Amino acid sequence: MAFLEIETLKKNFGKERVLNGIDFSMDKGELAVIVGASGCGKTTFLRILAGLDHADSGKILLDGKDITGTEPGKRGIGMVFQKYSLFPNMTVRENIGYGLRVKGCSSEEIRKKTDEMLEIVHLTGKADAYPAAISGGQQQRTAFARAMVVNPQILLLDEPFSALDAELRKELRDEFKRIQRDTGLTAVLVTHDQEEAMLLADKIHVMNKGMLEQSGTPEEVYMHPKTLYAASFMGECNIIPSDLFNKAAGCKLSAGYAVIRNENILLKDKACDEPDSVLIPAVITESIFCGKTVKYEFASSDMKLKAERPAQENCIFEKGDKVTVIIKRDQVIGLDR
Repeated sequence: MAFLEIETLKKNFGKERVLNGIDFSMDKGELAVIVGASGCGKTTFLRILAGLDHADSGKILLDGKDITGTEPGKRGIGMVFQKYSLFPNMTVRENIGYGLRVKGCSSEEIRKKTDEMLEIVHLTGKADAYPAAISGGQQQRTAFARAMVVNPQILLLDEPFSALDAELRKELRDEFKRIQRDTGLTAVLVTHDQEEAMLLADKIHVMNKGMLEQSGTPEEVYMHPKTLYAASFMGECNIIPSDLFNKAAGCKLSAGYAVIRNENILLKDKACDEPDSVLIPAVITESIFCGKTVKYEFASSDMKLKAERPAQENCIFEKGDKVTVIIKRDQVIGLDR
């Protein structure tokens, strides 16, 4: 049996169905990432798991125990929100130790566990500083430490890096992954950032309109999407009605749509012969240099497609250039919905 099992979770707000029968499971020590667009039900799912909201139906089992109706403070679940909610009149050490004091731990135990956590999150030198005197990244690490020091069975994180600038966000993501691996923490993280999901997750769960459309490893979800939404949300891709693709490529794809990742489209400046490939003549309509890569848009027959190629390739095409589009047949994904 999985460490966390959620069975047929449903939730309505008035007449609006927010969660539509979610089944979810994860193992101890796993980092699960739930991705989806704003309003798809991600935060509601976390709040129900934490006990802050109640489902209309369904069951939550944690380590074999039914906690569906258990009050939040007795579930053994910690949570880190987008806003860190640190106590401004408490030092970093006092903020981290707050949950231990609430549990009635001794002063000696609080100091010992707080010192250990300060070392884990690399904040030993900031122990006596107040939140206003430390950086946003240090505040976030303090929030992580406060949630982890009480040794929750599961830690829930709701878009914890969204308020940070790009460089700090990357630093904190790497730091959190290190902490999670070093401590064996079981965690569920919610984000709308597919790159973040890829970098952090042991398993990714793609949510859309209150349902989980696909669950699997980052590689499985990216390379083998099961729905058009999962394909388009987890990375950039071309989604082409099969009748248009079949006509242009001389194929007989039976599914309703051909899905091709942007990076899997090759471009050459002249006609060529590539085995096991689809060859389509096209004209570049947009060429955007992005540093490591060049993003292209091009038109062929009734199709408008996109590609992304490494900038180190010998030839960078310009708007108006005629090219041959090369698509390996085994990189065309056929999907019906």
